[in-house]
Amino acid sequence: MTEHPSALRPPSLLDGAGVQARVVGALILRELKTRFGRSRIGYLWAVIQPALVIAAIAVIFTVIGGDLRRGLPTASFLATGFIPFKLFMSVLERARGAVEGNRGLLLHPRITTLDIIVARTLLEGATFLVVLAVLGGGIVAFAFDEPPVSPLGLVADLGLAMLLGFGVGLAVGAAAIVVSSVERVVSVINNLLFFLSGVFYLPESLPSEIRDPLLLNPILHITEFARLSWYGA
Repeated sequence: MTEHPSALRPPSLLDGAGVQARVVGALILRELKTRFGRSRIGYLWAVIQPALVIAAIAVIFTVIGGDLRRGLPTASFLATGFIPFKLFMSVLERARGAVEGNRGLLLHPRITTLDIIVARTLLEGATFLVVLAVLGGGIVAFAFDEPPVSPLGLVADLGLAMLLGFGVGLAVGAAAIVVSSVERVVSVINNLLFFLSGVFYLPESLPSEIRDPLLLNPILHITEFARLSWYGA
């Protein structure tokens, strides 16, 4: 029996990309079921959790007073600071823990460590895009603020946060294989980054001797870009 000619030709780059896309897609569906399938509210929790954190910080703002946001509306100001920062942190955590939680999957010949990390990264990016759309839509619908000046700028900002978290997560995961204490150090740094990344203040509201060192933090620039995209110059 003669084989079909297409079965004799070597696989092309397009064939490989198709297989890769199917593998990553299947891993995304598996991750969705693992993370949200066991909860009664499921995927909705991904929106509720950031909303609760933003509300809590808004209450703290009201109690403490002061104006580190230079008169900008509280809801949109906190959303544009917290959501990109949280996306970066989530992607970093998912990337560096990808191997430990999925050793069984790596026994499959078509699945690699990079496939798992890419799937987790894309799922986090899509999740926080939904979070931004829902919370941003709620802020505008309930007249807490005007619509953003550049919605596409906000999407691009989330892309930057996702890529930065992906890169840092890969680096930390690789370093942890050689030096196990790296993850402990990174955990401490991650806790500090919440206060160093402009989540609840504008850098221009700080004295120059504090602001200038903070500007070395790339996450601070991501949060600033998000606010530029919402408020304009």
